[in-house]
Amino acid sequence: MLRDLAIGYAVTLGLVVARLAAFVFTSPFPGQGVPRTQRVGLVVLLAIVVMSTREPLPRLFDPGLLAPLVIGEAAIGALVGMVFRMSLVAADVAGELTSLSLGLGSATLFNPALGAQETALARVFSTFALLLALAMGAHRVVIQILLGSFDALPIGAGGHAAAAGPVLVEIVGGALVLGLRMALPVVAVSLAIQAGLGVVARVAPSLQIFNVGFAVLIGAGLLVLTASARDMMRPLIDHLGGLPVRIDRVLTEIAP
Repeated sequence: MLRDLAIGYAVTLGLVVARLAAFVFTSPFPGQGVPRTQRVGLVVLLAIVVMSTREPLPRLFDPGLLAPLVIGEAAIGALVGMVFRMSLVAADVAGELTSLSLGLGSATLFNPALGAQETALARVFSTFALLLALAMGAHRVVIQILLGSFDALPIGAGGHAAAAGPVLVEIVGGALVLGLRMALPVVAVSLAIQAGLGVVARVAPSLQIFNVGFAVLIGAGLLVLTASARDMMRPLIDHLGGLPVRIDRVLTEIAP
């Protein structure tokens, strides 16, 4: 009896850790830049909180039955973390579009969170968006939803992760549109300046206007970016405010 109970607790703990670890791996909080020991510590802390209210599953002794459940639990945690990350994609898109509009797309940095190269201005946008999310307490809300998911989707109940596909596509599309809206002031001013420089160069080719045009483009673009920073970030705040609703939609879709 004691052996069966110990195995049941071990199986339950493994499934809990699978969901929590998948969330920590995909979520922007704490992020890939945080040392591995601290991320593992967060998983352990959350696992202790969850296991304090869970009952063991002594019936899951067959490894053939256990493997699909581990994959399902990891999928649930990964989906919650992905929705959180997608809420910040708008800032990445806005930063990339702004960098390309100002001609600052040549200098790139490696982003460990995305595993890809990004421009320095895009890094500023993404870092500011993450700080804004932390200041709003979005990470606390997401962790609370993650812990609550163990009641909405109990351990071993399974789920249909593929059913969340249409909702995820909608979320990504909304983030891309929001990123374009955020970068639109700088993009519009950049287009107007480049069109004006093109007209001047066409009328007076001897002026070599593009020798100074690059400096004019960067200066004007940064000025517009500074002046419209508050208006650019207000839609992002509203977007982050709808994060719990989007996570709830995903969890509702995958519920068995």
